[in-house]
Amino acid sequence: MVATQNVLAIYSSFVTVLLLVSVSMFATDIEKKIVYEPSIDCVYSPPDVSLPEMHSEIRQLLLDEFPTGTQGAILMNGAFVTTRYDTDVEQVFRQESNFLYVTGYDQPNATVVMDINTRKTILFIPDRPEDYAIWNGNIESPAQISEKYLIPEVYYQWELSTILQNLASTPNGYTIYVMNEHTEVPDKEQYTINDSELQEMLYNAREVKTHSELELMRYAASVSSGAHEIVMNYTKPGLYEYNIEGRFLDGCFACGLTIQSYIPICASGNNSAILHYVSNDRLMKDGDLLLIDAGAEYNGYGTDITRTYPVNGVFTDIQREVYNMVLEVQTRVINRVYPDVSWKTLQDYSEEYTCDLLVAFGYLNSTSQECIDYRLYTYFFPHTVGHYIGLDVHDRFDPRFRYLKERNVITVEPGIYFNEALLGPILSDAVIGHFFVASKIQPLLDSQFGGVRIEDVVIVWENGPEVISFPPKSVFAIENHMSTQ
Repeated sequence: MVATQNVLAIYSSFVTVLLLVSVSMFATDIEKKIVYEPSIDCVYSPPDVSLPEMHSEIRQLLLDEFPTGTQGAILMNGAFVTTRYDTDVEQVFRQESNFLYVTGYDQPNATVVMDINTRKTILFIPDRPEDYAIWNGNIESPAQISEKYLIPEVYYQWELSTILQNLASTPNGYTIYVMNEHTEVPDKEQYTINDSELQEMLYNAREVKTHSELELMRYAASVSSGAHEIVMNYTKPGLYEYNIEGRFLDGCFACGLTIQSYIPICASGNNSAILHYVSNDRLMKDGDLLLIDAGAEYNGYGTDITRTYPVNGVFTDIQREVYNMVLEVQTRVINRVYPDVSWKTLQDYSEEYTCDLLVAFGYLNSTSQECIDYRLYTYFFPHTVGHYIGLDVHDRFDPRFRYLKERNVITVEPGIYFNEALLGPILSDAVIGHFFVASKIQPLLDSQFGGVRIEDVVIVWENGPEVISFPPKSVFAIENHMSTQ
C-alpha cells in the first residue's frame, strides 16, 4: 500500500511537470501568434471654431432669406431615439441634419421655433423624469442648455403649444414654415402651414458653407485621410476586409471622430467592382486590389474619400494601367472645378474623357463619339462623377442641373469597374456587343480584377479648387508608402 502511494506520488509529480511545461510552451506559442499593433496617436489639432456662434450665424443667414416683416415662424423637429426592430436596444443616435444645422443641439426629442419677424430662436426640450439621471447621466436645465448653445430661450416641450399661440397672436395671420407634411405642429389647424419652401431654402443654404463649416470639414478630411494612410501602411495579404475597416475606425477614434459618414466600403478582389459593397468579410489575397471608401464625421460634418491599391503593395501592369486611367480622369475633372461650372459639364467631361481612354487602351472597338452616343462608358463607369457633401454625405439630391458656387464642397470620384453583372451580358449583345473587346475584358472578369475608384473632397473657390483630402494617390506615392510597413 505504501509502495503504491509512493508510485502514485511520483507519477502525479511527473504529470504536473509535464502539464506545466505544456502550458508554458502553449503560452509561448500563443505569444508568437499574437500581432501587437502599435497604438495610434492623433497628430491633428481640432479647429478653433465656436460651434454655438457658428450655428447662431447660420440661423441669421437662414432668416435673411425671408422678406422683412414676414409674420410667421420656422418650426423643425429634431430626431428621435430609435430601437432595433421589436426590442428595447437603442440605435446610435444621430441628430437630423437640418435640425443640427440650425441649432447644434445633439440630443433627441427636441423642437426649434424661429420667429421670422423678431428673429428670436426658441428651443424646446424633453422634460426628463428624475430617474433619467440614473440611466443616462446628468439632466441639463433649460438655463444650462441656453448658455451652452447660445439659444436665447429654452423651454420644455409641454410649453410649445402655448408659446406658439403667443407668437401667432398677430392681426395679419401667422404662417408656420415646416420641412414637410410630417412635421409635428401642435394645434396645427390654427395656423397656415407652408410645407413647400423651407426644405429648398435649407438645401440652398447648406450648399454654401460658412468659413467655420469649412474648418470643420477640413478637420474631418484630415483625420480621415490620416486613417486612410494608416490602413494603406497596414494592408497585406492574409488580412480580412473587416481588419481593414477596424484599422480605419481606429485611426478615426484616435482623434475622437467616433461616427462614420456612411458604412465603410472595404472591398477586395471582385468585390471592388460592387459599388456599395459593405459586407467587408472576404480574405484578401496576394494580387488583389483593395478599394476602401470611408470617411468620418466631425460635429456632424462628413467626408468621403476613396483609394484603390494592391493588397501586396505593388501594382501589376494591368492594375497600373486601369488605375492611371481613372486618376487621369479625376485630375482633369478637379482642374475644371470653378464657380459657375455646371454639374452637367463636369459629368459630360468625365464621360467623354473616360471614353477617350477606353478607346485608346483597347477596351472598346469604337470611336469616342460612338462611346458617347451608345453610352458604352456606362458599362465601366455607371455612376455620377461626384456630389455635394456636408452634414450629409450626399448633401442634396440630384445636383445634375445645378451650378457650382464658391464655398461649395463636393466630391470628385470617377471609376472604372469590371463588373460581371454589367459587362458579362453585354459582351454577347446583338446590338452593341461588337464594340466591346472581349479579349481584353474577359480575362479581367475571369481573374476577378474588380474595379478602381479614386475620390477626393474639394472646396470650390474663385481662384481654383482646394482638395482637402490627401492620402497617397499616385502609383509611386502608394507603392512608396506601402513599402514602409
